[in-house]
Amino acid sequence: ALHKVLGPESVQAGSYVEADRLRFDFAAAKGLHEDQRFQLEAAVNARVRLADEVSTKEMAIAQAKAAGAIAMFGEKYGDQVRVVSIGDYSRELCGGTHLRHTGFVGTFKIVSESSIAAGTRRIEALVGDAASHEQQAESRLLVEAARKLGRPGRELLPAIDDLLEQLKAGERKRSAMQAELAVVQAERLKATGRAINGAAYIAARIERLDREGLKVLADAVRGTLSGEGVVLLVSSENDQVAWVMAVTPQTSKKVHAGQVLKTVSLITEGSGGGRPDFAQAGGKNVSRIPEALSRAEALVREALEKA
Repeated sequence: ALHKVLGPESVQAGSYVEADRLRFDFAAAKGLHEDQRFQLEAAVNARVRLADEVSTKEMAIAQAKAAGAIAMFGEKYGDQVRVVSIGDYSRELCGGTHLRHTGFVGTFKIVSESSIAAGTRRIEALVGDAASHEQQAESRLLVEAARKLGRPGRELLPAIDDLLEQLKAGERKRSAMQAELAVVQAERLKATGRAINGAAYIAARIERLDREGLKVLADAVRGTLSGEGVVLLVSSENDQVAWVMAVTPQTSKKVHAGQVLKTVSLITEGSGGGRPDFAQAGGKNVSRIPEALSRAEALVREALEKA
């Protein structure tokens, strides 16, 4: 089946077989995409349904090779070999035991396909009752998902598309509200600023605002400044610290936002950085925010007074 889906270069590179599951390694430059995985599964199950007889025969290795038998991944064979044939499509050298016909497999279901080394992929699959139980579990999951969305099972995908569109619309609305709120807050924060060597310095701790909200607000505050200025905002939620720094174009030649935040975020046990005019960082020690704010002001003051 792999030869049909990927080509003859997909040779076996190892395997492991149990009564209800298998692992199959094979050579491939890249993994199976979703359609190929479905094709592979369908091809195997089509053969399983035919219940082809599995036969074995002892013969000379030269005769086996002449008959087109496939030898597995560099194994050494003696003069006499055991050839296992399935229908008219599979003939391999193998010493292991086998089912009497492919129908005993029942159902074949791939559960994973992954890379295990450069140029080598691994398929893991279930067969028989284990495969049927897995399919039933997936079917129940889809039925439950459709029920929660209030739509019939066949309308699950359109229902998900509708839900995603609602989420996107909600996100657009939230962003618009954040922008409107930022305009109002920006003027208030501007009033709290103080002058350092002719530049406005605005630093504030904002409660319950995520990184995206901080970026919007910092940009809005910077937009209210007509001259030189530095805006530093910090927020914390669930023991996570978020920093954003915005610097006006004139001041970015004196104060490098990325370098300042790279240093300051270390105090709150985080990391970050960015451009001279805009930077962001994180952290996880909320208790050290006051110390970090003091250090940030000292760095900004030092940079402005040097310029």
